[in-house]
Amino acid sequence: MKKAIFITLIAISAQTALADYHYASHEGSNEYPYTSWATAAHLIQDAVDATDPHDTLYIGSGDWYQYVATGVYDSVALIGMGTDSTFCYNVPDSVYVFVIDYGCSVENITFSNDTNGACIRARVFAGVLINNCRFAYSRTGIGASGYPTIITNCVFDNCARAISAYIWEGDFFISNNLIMYAYDGWAMYLQVYSAIVQNNIIISTPGVVVSAMLSGQIDGEVVIRNNVAVGGRGGIAVDAQWKYNNTVYNTGFVNQYGMLIDYNDSLFNNSITSCGEPLSVRDSCYFSYNNLWDNEHDPSFDLFINPVGNISVNPMYLSDTDFHLQAFSPLIDAGHPGYLDVDGSRSDIGAYGGPYGESYIYQDLPPAVPDSLSGEVVGDSIILNWRYNTEADFSSYLLHKDTLSGFEPTIFNLIAEPDTSYYEDTGILPGQNYYYRIASLDNQGNISDYSEELAVIQTGVWNGMGVEPPRITTIKSNYPNPFNSQTTIIYSVANLGPIPAQINVNIYDIVGRLVKRLVDERKEVGVYRITWDGRDDSGSECPSGVYFARIVQWDLGFLGRHQKLVLIR
Repeated sequence: MKKAIFITLIAISAQTALADYHYASHEGSNEYPYTSWATAAHLIQDAVDATDPHDTLYIGSGDWYQYVATGVYDSVALIGMGTDSTFCYNVPDSVYVFVIDYGCSVENITFSNDTNGACIRARVFAGVLINNCRFAYSRTGIGASGYPTIITNCVFDNCARAISAYIWEGDFFISNNLIMYAYDGWAMYLQVYSAIVQNNIIISTPGVVVSAMLSGQIDGEVVIRNNVAVGGRGGIAVDAQWKYNNTVYNTGFVNQYGMLIDYNDSLFNNSITSCGEPLSVRDSCYFSYNNLWDNEHDPSFDLFINPVGNISVNPMYLSDTDFHLQAFSPLIDAGHPGYLDVDGSRSDIGAYGGPYGESYIYQDLPPAVPDSLSGEVVGDSIILNWRYNTEADFSSYLLHKDTLSGFEPTIFNLIAEPDTSYYEDTGILPGQNYYYRIASLDNQGNISDYSEELAVIQTGVWNGMGVEPPRITTIKSNYPNPFNSQTTIIYSVANLGPIPAQINVNIYDIVGRLVKRLVDERKEVGVYRITWDGRDDSGSECPSGVYFARIVQWDLGFLGRHQKLVLIR
């Protein structure tokens, strides 16, 4: 099928290069048959009517408010002067801008349509080529129902649906398109017999009901590869035999999937991160050499047929908008060993790996800036916590302290280089205010930017220690996190109800089952620490996975929050 699609693409391009040329321009003299810019037609439709099969029509710069329809089997090439020069809009009483037939191609034009129709409508059974066009603020960019249909190098900006197709036979090839902010159900909705959808970037707006990719009832061979899907309520939802080397990121909603899996699908080399539910599994499938990271609920790999090579690691993308991999990313050369990158090495996991990916230089960037820095006076110490860096090449932190706000980190105020996201500063004086900043360091010596300044202000006196009492009962943090053998959980008890207060701190697994009772006793107001050794109430080691610590005071669980604990054996 893939070979046939490319042969057809070449054939259509060859057809459009034959025969005569015609022109439409606002500056022409409107002389039939419009064979030069000087004699160009004032109406695109007049120029279309003058063409014979396989002719080429050039459309001049400017705004065109016209409905255009090619004849049956015209095989005409309609070529604008560029997406920043030729603009075509719908007219009243027309739901389409262009209606094209078999063998036609459209290139280098920007379209917009404020009706419920499409910018380009391909007639039933009409195979077409649409290349290097832009579709902006329209209900539908392209409505296609023919074969073969080839859509390449197009930009879809704020279209309710970028591409719709309803055809039960024939081939679709959709490649190298950018779809931004589709807002009505799906960026693409294809009900087709067979298709290759590759190298597309789909960016959706979180909070809008949209799936970033593809849906439909598929009977033939469908391949979804090397696509990036970002945001929205879902990532890639398609009944496809092959889904590989895709990147799905931040679908934005709890309980919304990153990728749908159906019966006997084969998925490998995909990276799914920061989603609600990374996978929606309808039936048994093959799922190997994929990366699932930082999702709300990662599934058990027991759901899949002979899963191998799956990992759960920080992919180390260049940024949250550029999903190429950094140097030392654990996704490099971690894909299917029988599937090679463009440079002949073992494939990377993600959208730029495999033979349809890219060969590029991996940039060695500094680690992420530490965030969520917090501090609290506990006794004669200040306890500092922050979000732990998870890059594969992370080494340690640079922690600075001063008694003046607005200080610059230097070697003279560097107080520690911890390798965990916790530090206990014992060098403090009662009543003195302190200010902290922190940066992260990797194994190559790259240093991140410094965090925002944290102020620890001792403004009141409580229990003789110069500390304000906790205002809420909560799990404050745990360190280290992730952890292997044990982690220390810090929690606070507020002055709520009778004191000492009945406090319970429990550990639950990802499905809400009670694993370990850590604290079940009366506690005075204050801040406390308790260690969990990764074992359940029976003393057995818990498996690797995500767990949650929960605190309740006098059976009022709503007073606190859940703390996510990551156990790695």
